Amino acid sequence: MPPPQAYYVWYCPGSILALWVMERHGLRTSLLWGYALQLVMITLTCAGLRMADAHAAYAVVWVAQVVGSFGQPLYLNNVVRGSCSAIRHRSALTFAPDAPGR
Repeated sequence: MPPPQAYYVWYCPGSILALWVMERHGLRTSLLWGYALQLVMITLTCAGLRMADAHAAYAVVWVAQVVGSFGQPLYLNNVVRGSCSAIRHRSALTFAPDAPGR
């Protein structure tokens, strides 16, 4: 079975999916889906921690990390996209010299 750090491996495909969701459905939908997937990840992790069978618990926690790795880019990558968009649209204001008298 893969190690529990599968989160980092599946983050890259999750980022590609997040890009598609952000472009197609917008900020609100991507944030809602991202938070919903994180809630599923937390629920599965808590369920895995309460299981008596160690092998089953390991599998449940691994699945939880995969679900979380698809959810986190949906809200985390929006910050970068928003910053890039703000810089692109305000570049004339941001890098303009100070007004006289300032």
